[in-house]
Amino acid sequence: MKKSFKHKPLIYIVFIGIIVFMITLDPFNLSSTLSVGHAYGNIYYEYENMNMDIKMKDKHEEYKNNLLKKVNEFNIDTEIFHDEIINELNAISKRNRIELSSIKFSEIMPCLSDKAGICMKVTTEFDSELNDMLNFTDDVKNSELMISVENVSALTIEKGIHASIDLMVYALPLMPGDVNEEVYQ
Repeated sequence: MKKSFKHKPLIYIVFIGIIVFMITLDPFNLSSTLSVGHAYGNIYYEYENMNMDIKMKDKHEEYKNNLLKKVNEFNIDTEIFHDEIINELNAISKRNRIELSSIKFSEIMPCLSDKAGICMKVTTEFDSELNDMLNFTDDVKNSELMISVENVSALTIEKGIHASIDLMVYALPLMPGDVNEEVYQ
């Protein structure tokens, strides 16, 4: 048996050519198989995130429904009465030696996304001393009604300042204590 070395370089060249051909043309489509696996992993990860978001939304909806049910059970008043606001502002102004020159009411508007709560902008104007106006705003913030001070404008005049205060009155008081604890348990 003789060994033939004549065809050995030709065999090497053909073998290297086949390897180069397989690498460049990727006949088994390995790169796309790997990229499909990576894309599947990304899609699966996004799906898991969406699934968690849906579960959280369901839990939020359940909490919201429980809270609205509790509001209805306690028969919480969701109306804004002008006379209550006028009486409260009048009492606060008397405590602070202020005579209100005007109280203006806006339209009632929803203030929560589910329209369960309502609010109203109220603007009051008066002339007073600066310290009396500051005490008035503090008393309004601490009022039994749910009132927030949105804007305070003050102009100096001969006898102190002319104040214009924008207030927001809310009509959905949340009861402290047991309502919150019962809803979120």
